Amino acid sequence: MSERIISDLILPQRRLLQEVYWQVRRTALEELAEGWKDDPDILPLLKTYAQSDNYWQVRRTALEELAEGWKDDPDILPLLKTYAQPDNHWGIRGVALEELAEGWKDDPDILPLLKTCAQSDNHWVVRGIALRELVKGWKNNPDTLPILQSRAQSDENEYVRRLALQRLAKGWKNNSDILNWLKTFVLSDNTFDVRQATIKALAKNWMDNPEAIPWLKALVQLDNDLYIRIAGLQKLAEDWKDEPGILEFLCDRAINDPFECQELWEDNPRLAALEAIIEQYPGHPQTLALLRDRAENDPDEKVREFAKRVNNSQRL
Repeated sequence: MSERIISDLILPQRRLLQEVYWQVRRTALEELAEGWKDDPDILPLLKTYAQSDNYWQVRRTALEELAEGWKDDPDILPLLKTYAQPDNHWGIRGVALEELAEGWKDDPDILPLLKTCAQSDNHWVVRGIALRELVKGWKNNPDTLPILQSRAQSDENEYVRRLALQRLAKGWKNNSDILNWLKTFVLSDNTFDVRQATIKALAKNWMDNPEAIPWLKALVQLDNDLYIRIAGLQKLAEDWKDEPGILEFLCDRAINDPFECQELWEDNPRLAALEAIIEQYPGHPQTLALLRDRAENDPDEKVREFAKRVNNSQRL
């Protein structure tokens, strides 16, 4: 194809770079980088937009294209390191860290940079990205586990705490010390979303551990947070429904959970247990007997009405 034809094909995309809408400029850069990589003008163009566009989303796209398409260019690594520094927009710092961790893992500056960002960057998205890349590329580094535990315990953002806990549960599933640490942590964190995420991560990664079912049962019976009790019994019903004694345990919770409604928006763990039983054990004699009992005897009107409705539908 002649240079003139190539130039004519590229011209519409270059004109789009003059658009005021950043979404259009970002798309034009993507098209130019992916379709005309061999054109000598594309690399300088991407470098310019990576450094000078008014919108961080456009600069981010330019950086991504440079890191993925021109890794061997000597300017790219220094450029990414510059944009990983704290004085840049968090969206730029995040993509710079991702590209550095995935494309330049052997560079001696990358691991210290990730460790610093995971612990002290002022934006939670960047801290989360740094944690994720640490586990992905440097799981066996002696500092990775302590950093994860520290972020799980003390990060001010619940997303980062949740991410750290999930990575701990998945990456150290064969470590009994981490298992015990996580089980203790569930009892101490004061954020429901973080506690629930930890329960789900433990259930997912320790399904074959003989301690999993007794621990979840104790949580369902004893925890003061009604939503933690619900989360625990739902995991038991979903993941261990065929284990001996699970149906009986859920029936017990459908009768004996101590819930008393304080606010109209609150969910009743007894109702949640009943719903889980109906879903996992439809038509079972114990299910039918439980429905009849709850329709008559539960102190919560919502539970009684639900049980009556389901019981009547079973008879049709």
